[in-house]
Amino acid sequence: MENVWLTLVAACEAVTLSNPYGWHLHVWLIDSLRLPRPEVVEWLPLPWWGYEAAPAWILIGLSCCGFMGAVWNRQERRIDWVHWVVLALTGWQMLLHRRHVPFFAILFGYWVPASLDHFVGAIRKSLRSAGVASRTFRRDSPLHLRTWPFTFRRKCAASECAY
Repeated sequence: MENVWLTLVAACEAVTLSNPYGWHLHVWLIDSLRLPRPEVVEWLPLPWWGYEAAPAWILIGLSCCGFMGAVWNRQERRIDWVHWVVLALTGWQMLLHRRHVPFFAILFGYWVPASLDHFVGAIRKSLRSAGVASRTFRRDSPLHLRTWPFTFRRKCAASECAY
């Protein structure tokens, strides 16, 4: 089986060398890609502070809270380490290149909200056990994560609603 893979890799390399420039194309490509292009804004790193970086830092902070929620909830549900490692690597790439912010946001939207719900539940439970009566995290509160999709439903018939 190893011979098949080695043959396949050698064949792929031979095909890429069959161009008018030969191996000089590979050398030029490596030298060209080493330097970042200042004219391509998406290749620039994300600034550490400012309005452009605020959404990224909010997502990173909420991801950390979601990870703590996943760790606190590991008795009920196993932690999917692949999701968290891919999210961390995408976050690292997001800080290096601006173009990765949407990728991080998409992964965040798929994987983190359930863990954030467990995080808020753990905080609510600790507040209750400490004797703090909190109206903020009640189930009918708009801050409760499970009610977010249902918060903005219309409460009147279409003919009665004024847009």
